[in-house]
Amino acid sequence: MGQPSKITSLDNLHWKFKKKLIIALENANKRAPSGVVFKVFESVRSEELQSYYYQQGRTRKGSIITNVKSPTFHNVKVGLAADVVPFVNGQPKWDRSLLKIWGEEAVKQGLTWGGNWKSFYDGAHVQLDGGLKSSDIRQGSRPKWFYDKETPQWKEDAVQWALKEGVIDSYHDPLEVLDIGTYLEIERKKRL
Repeated sequence: MGQPSKITSLDNLHWKFKKKLIIALENANKRAPSGVVFKVFESVRSEELQSYYYQQGRTRKGSIITNVKSPTFHNVKVGLAADVVPFVNGQPKWDRSLLKIWGEEAVKQGLTWGGNWKSFYDGAHVQLDGGLKSSDIRQGSRPKWFYDKETPQWKEDAVQWALKEGVIDSYHDPLEVLDIGTYLEIERKKRL
């Protein structure tokens, strides 16, 4: 059996993780030496691919590259992890000094970087774990914010405009607002 397909698309990543990942990528690429481009090497992962990786160094030739039998943060249904690698001349380069640039930028965005792990160095890996471990994810736990919906930009813009124009006196997280129009009307009436 050959290697199952690797996924590099950001489509199945959790929206909160995806935003942080993109910012970290942009910043890492600004710091990258000439000719180096940081790219997503792998985003979400199927059960089949994780199993394939786990077999390496155990039942198949090669060095062990993971200690996890089934995907957790990389899982297609979770989407809270990605592997980012520096590319030189179109080829991935697993260089620790370059991966350190990536890790520093990821950490600045609040991501957990696998290069900081004590038990297993994984300099390409980042995840937004919300304080959870792989075992928590396997048992079905998710970070408390996992089921939050992404706030549409127009709602954020509406609240910022209302604050600026004096329509409201304080800011409330738009995620808590079911109907922004009703919220703004209530805030306006409070001022009367």
